[in-house]
Amino acid sequence: MPATPAWPPKSAPRLFVEQELSADTPVTVEGNQAHYLSKVMRVAPGDAVILCDDMTGEWAAEVIEAGKRRIVLQPRDHQRPREAVPDFWLCPALLKKDRFDLVLEKATELGAARIAPVLTRRCVADKLNAERAATIVTEAAEQCARTALPEVAVPTRLDALLRDWPQDRHLFFADEEGGEPAADAFCYAEGPAALLVGPEGGFDDAERAAIRAHPASVAISLGPRILRGETAAIAGMAVWMAEAGDWLDADEFPFHARPPCLSPRAMSTRETSGAQDPIIESRDQLVAPMQRGEKPKADWRIGTEHEKLVYGSKDHSALSYEEEGGIRDILLSLREFGWEPIEEGGKVIAMRGSDGTVSLEPAGQLELSGAPLENLHDTCAETGRHLAQVKEIGERCGVGFLGLGMWPDKTREELPVMPKGRYDIMMRHMPKVGNLGLDMMLRTCTIQVNLDYSSEADMAQKFRTGLALQPLATALFANSPFTEGKPNGYLSYRSHIWSDTDPHRTGMLPFVFEDGFGYERWVDYMLDVPMYFVFRDGKYLDAAGLSFRDFLDGKLEILPGEKPTESDWWDHLSTAFPEVRLKSFLEMRGADGGPWSRICALPAFWVGLLYDQSALDASWDLVKHWTMEEREELRNAVPRLALDAPIPGGGKLHDLAREVMAIARAGLAARGRLNSSGDNETGFLETLDEIVATGKVPAQVMLDRYNGEWGGDIDRIYKYSF
Repeated sequence: MPATPAWPPKSAPRLFVEQELSADTPVTVEGNQAHYLSKVMRVAPGDAVILCDDMTGEWAAEVIEAGKRRIVLQPRDHQRPREAVPDFWLCPALLKKDRFDLVLEKATELGAARIAPVLTRRCVADKLNAERAATIVTEAAEQCARTALPEVAVPTRLDALLRDWPQDRHLFFADEEGGEPAADAFCYAEGPAALLVGPEGGFDDAERAAIRAHPASVAISLGPRILRGETAAIAGMAVWMAEAGDWLDADEFPFHARPPCLSPRAMSTRETSGAQDPIIESRDQLVAPMQRGEKPKADWRIGTEHEKLVYGSKDHSALSYEEEGGIRDILLSLREFGWEPIEEGGKVIAMRGSDGTVSLEPAGQLELSGAPLENLHDTCAETGRHLAQVKEIGERCGVGFLGLGMWPDKTREELPVMPKGRYDIMMRHMPKVGNLGLDMMLRTCTIQVNLDYSSEADMAQKFRTGLALQPLATALFANSPFTEGKPNGYLSYRSHIWSDTDPHRTGMLPFVFEDGFGYERWVDYMLDVPMYFVFRDGKYLDAAGLSFRDFLDGKLEILPGEKPTESDWWDHLSTAFPEVRLKSFLEMRGADGGPWSRICALPAFWVGLLYDQSALDASWDLVKHWTMEEREELRNAVPRLALDAPIPGGGKLHDLAREVMAIARAGLAARGRLNSSGDNETGFLETLDEIVATGKVPAQVMLDRYNGEWGGDIDRIYKYSF
């Protein structure tokens, strides 16, 4: 017996109609649409037609009557609702008819919500046939099976567009003279967006100046070649859809929680240096990265970074980059999970994917710099996915992963160095400025959380609170009590290492607690931090110890006469290592590496304290009366004493921990972010609750085991791998 053919068939014609569709009301089409159905598609009663109305979505309709000039259709089955449309406007300068027709067609196919033609001084056209434009976008939507039509606005003069621009919408400006690479800019700017593209010949100087001066404007580069107006509009929109739109998995990554490309929440992993990168001409460009980090509370995200030690399962040796089953092979094995390689000098030094970036620390410590995510449920799940992937690779390759703050048994000489240019420079410089810098690079691992702020004042309060309470985080996560196989006298030797690494770029930063602290003061501090390198033509140039202020004046001795670009400044912002660091977000940097539960607990701790205003105020009230000398004393005592360190005013850090944990728990409860089972985020604090209840930090638990059941055998520590 023959199978019943599918209905509606895939070959059924598609039409947009103005009438709102329902199963109760037939639809009559006349004119050109009736001619198309009767003469071109030759429909007959009983045939199927797919109808869309730009309101209710897509319907399968049956032809009831089929005449030459009139077709009657009855909607039968509601196939799918109107599509969710990314909030993206394309603002192209008006072009000649055929070229602009192409822009209308392709912008519709790519998923634009609105097409807003712009009139500029160099436009050769000044009118748009609205009826023709509507026909083009409708036919394009029918062809590509869209269920929504883009709005086509009346052409607007550039000055009026800028004057009336919505405050909450990013205005990406395709600037022929250069800007931030489009993919990077799109990937990290959340919220409504638009792309402004000029005409043939580009914007004139006055127009460019007006656009660049607009507070919503972000200059971007679409590559090294000069593109036609229609090519730039189509290419730019395609990049936006790939990096920030609906080309991602809509279930896993909705528009407001998309994964990042190469995450700027980690230390820089540069791939290119180009002539399109703007030269720094004013102090405003130095302040801009911090200003652009401001986000409304609804857009605050959580970024978690965590490092782990990688070793061979047979002998616990640290793996080199090149050996079979070594670090390079581990990175490349991540391709089976959808990660893509990033190269430097022909060598794979990182992988990027939907969960952020997997990169290498100097001796092969493997780091996940996770995506900016909405809640702790998501960030802990991200960590779980990553650990499951590397464990699967490790089991196949004979490799293990250890979550500690420091190698428990390796000497510096036993550790390999990864093939990244910046690490060579840093390793030559570190011994000149401190005794333990090489240990920091080669032997340590950390967990870090990156958090957002809404304003300069909000940033300052979070920075001060985070910096004052960073010793508590160090104590709770203390997990590095062994060096070269023996107890080292510290509970967080990793934290102690930072006290003798480089005084010019580490420490508790007294100026943060001074009146008037803000973006400008941070810029001053960073200008005084000595440089490490400059990235040019795919290579890192050694600038260790040189002055960025000299660079701004064109007096950098390794590049005489050359001034820095905005990317050079971004790189430099990643070369200071205080307990809390500001870029376009705040980094909490005080915790030792650890197991999955503590990787999830660190962001829970800081989100609970800093993302609820009542919790933030209560946290600051606990520590705001401390003097700078008292803060320094606590920071210096914690690596040895952890929760037993004395605190200002009497008592121990353990006493303060109880109060702070209660505030963090209340802050998370107030956020009310629930998972699918209805649980809020407070459960991620349980591992810290246990530490506070017992008064023993992880390092003390390991020391008890070392002196007890392990019988002084440090190899037993490898049983606690991920």
